[in-house]
Amino acid sequence: MGLLLLMGQSNSFPAATAQLADATPISPTDYTDGSGNWRAYVFNGSGNLIVTRGGPAEVLAIGGGGGGGGSPLSSRGGSAGGGAGGWQAASVTLTAGTHAITIGAGGAGGIGGNSGSNGNSTSGLSLTAGGGGGGGLGAVVGVNGNGGGTLGSGGGGGGDSSITRTGGTAGTGTSFGFSGGNGFAGAANIRSGGGGGGTTAVGANAASGQGGNGGAGKSTTITGSTLTKAGGGGGGTAGSTVGTGAAGGGNGALVSANGSNATDNSGSGGGGAGGDL
Repeated sequence: MGLLLLMGQSNSFPAATAQLADATPISPTDYTDGSGNWRAYVFNGSGNLIVTRGGPAEVLAIGGGGGGGGSPLSSRGGSAGGGAGGWQAASVTLTAGTHAITIGAGGAGGIGGNSGSNGNSTSGLSLTAGGGGGGGLGAVVGVNGNGGGTLGSGGGGGGDSSITRTGGTAGTGTSFGFSGGNGFAGAANIRSGGGGGGTTAVGANAASGQGGNGGAGKSTTITGSTLTKAGGGGGGTAGSTVGTGAAGGGNGALVSANGSNATDNSGSGGGGAGGDL
């Protein structure tokens, strides 16, 4: 699942309240640094920002990450990690009124012989950050990684018996977002999935018996503390070393038929399956 973060200086921040779709209030975070006093809201789920007096604010939208690829039962596949959700930041001037915020769900991990699902878009306050691409299925006949949505990163390519399955490409429209890594082709005990692309780096290519690591995420201090989000998921393997997810993304697996779901409230991708004998 993605998220949206909103911040402004306390002395000029719009008069506003925030709530989830079920009307549960979202409490602000107030903090002070060397440049002033600040107030921040974090949307981990869809809802509304209700502004009674407009003003300037900084906004960061992160889309849902892609799910990790699955692997068919009784097959060692080495499936790929999911790509990071898109990252879009902007300075905005909020106007009075009710502003709808949509938080994109993360992609589901592939079950059995299925690739991971793409993540969904986060949108609001004139920003849209697309979802990350799902990781490719690893099998005797593997699958390329899915491309990311607008601003999102691509999922890694799955393992295959003879063909290098490529990582999905990043979506258009940003300097952030990268492609997923390629899978590794070979015998059943060494094929492996590539890492999902991250916000600031490509997913690593898989190697013999080794899943690719997820591409690095990106850090922000918009809430007053350092948060690192939107990394790629790690690739699974039929060999010995799984890929590591970045920025809270899922790690790859050695023995599993199912890829992991994208990580909640992070925009990071899920880890790829290793296969199940």
